[in-house]
Amino acid sequence: MWGLRDCVAGVDLFAATTGVVLRQNAHIAVLFDLSYILNTATRIAQGQMPYRDFPLAHAPLTFLIKAAIIRLTGRIFFHYVLYVALVGGMGTVLAWRGALEPRRRVHWSARMVFSVAEVSFFSRR
Repeated sequence: MWGLRDCVAGVDLFAATTGVVLRQNAHIAVLFDLSYILNTATRIAQGQMPYRDFPLAHAPLTFLIKAAIIRLTGRIFFHYVLYVALVGGMGTVLAWRGALEPRRRVHWSARMVFSVAEVSFFSRR
């Protein structure tokens, strides 16, 4: 399914994305958006229930994942950055593979159309 060329390209894209995320988080201050997510995740890790103990305007999955990271590794900022870098790298590779898929389907469909046309053309003779 994946050739050597695809594997190398996938690893390169993954490494580039994770590298950018790690580099940007190394020298940029914590933003308000991150503090909101981490504050909510900390409350969940402490045992509070979203929607019951505090209002939550978003779906809780991202907060539950961050709460699990807090429970497993403690409240260390690098673990969140590492998680985001890994998820970002996987997202980049999946988007790249998704962008290639329609091209392959078109190629496969064109081959099917031409082979059907060829069979019907030669069957008339």
